[in-house]
Amino acid sequence: MIARDRGSVETKCRGSCTTSITRSIVHTTLFTGIVSLAAVLRFDGLSQRGLLYWDEGKFTLEGLRFLSILQALPHLHTAALAGKTVGTAKPGHALLIGLSYGLLGVHDYVPLLLNSATSLVQLGVLFLLARRLFGVRVALMASAFLAVSGYDIIYARSALSESDANLFFLLGVLIWWITAEQSRTESLVRPRWLFALFCSGTALGMALSVNYRLGVYIVTLLAVDLIISLRRQHVRRTPALKVAWIAGLALIPVTWELLGLFALRRGIVLFRSEVTYRPTSYFAEALYQLHGGKQTVLHFNPLPYLQWYTIRQGWPLALLFLVGLAFAAAERSMRWTVPAALILVPYVVYTFAPFIVPRNLDA
Repeated sequence: MIARDRGSVETKCRGSCTTSITRSIVHTTLFTGIVSLAAVLRFDGLSQRGLLYWDEGKFTLEGLRFLSILQALPHLHTAALAGKTVGTAKPGHALLIGLSYGLLGVHDYVPLLLNSATSLVQLGVLFLLARRLFGVRVALMASAFLAVSGYDIIYARSALSESDANLFFLLGVLIWWITAEQSRTESLVRPRWLFALFCSGTALGMALSVNYRLGVYIVTLLAVDLIISLRRQHVRRTPALKVAWIAGLALIPVTWELLGLFALRRGIVLFRSEVTYRPTSYFAEALYQLHGGKQTVLHFNPLPYLQWYTIRQGWPLALLFLVGLAFAAAERSMRWTVPAALILVPYVVYTFAPFIVPRNLDA
């Protein structure tokens, strides 16, 4: 009897292991196919595209400025500088373009390759995040939808600042969600989790320096994190965690501010207003973009974003989006609240913004 039971258990274990391995192979194959399709849609014919938008030309010149700065270090002087100064509070994007120039040479297609590559990596980060939230099947579906998303491909094949910013933002959200999951079973006030939250904040800070529009998404995530802390009654032990997270979030923006001021003292202008043409600082540029000029005017325009989304994504995905919101409203769990909040709150905020452009909701 004992031998028979052992044989039965071994048979079940072998069957279970075989099924698990088979599923893993199938999932890996499907994801590889999704990534391959996404790569074709993003890289095909990219070297012949050229630069189409005024902003693309501006960003590439800002990247050229950072390349010249890096090449001139440590004996930096104004005569060595090419390109233009940062004018719209996106130094992270300019730096990434400059580094890409240093790696691949100065060509108009290099920033396009940068965005296509970051969009492809973003696909993997989205898969990891969706798998933790909803499982492998949903992760594969989410990756497949992003791979063929006309909305995303437009920006991935451009020199604009959406794809690289989205990558850093999603990376920050992924690390944050891992710590949020872990908080259910153990205390997070340990060096490794404090460091993880610091890294999450750093990724979010980098995303902000690449594209200031993600500030709305970051504030939304901070609010969601606070709600989670209150619901799980972790108020007593959250200060250290919040300090680590906020410190990481502040690291890169503060560094840009200090670098700009330090360079200005040496006669090097990193940031210059595109309105007054006067030297400025990173924080001053960011505040102007978020609050200055026409941004102080409120307009109520809820339809354009929905129209753009439906046209570029198609009716099936638009309907699935509404179904997802219905599920989020019905279940009210944190795994549904996080993506729902990151979609709805920015939509509401940008509905009142004076500049109605599709890139506001690309994230």
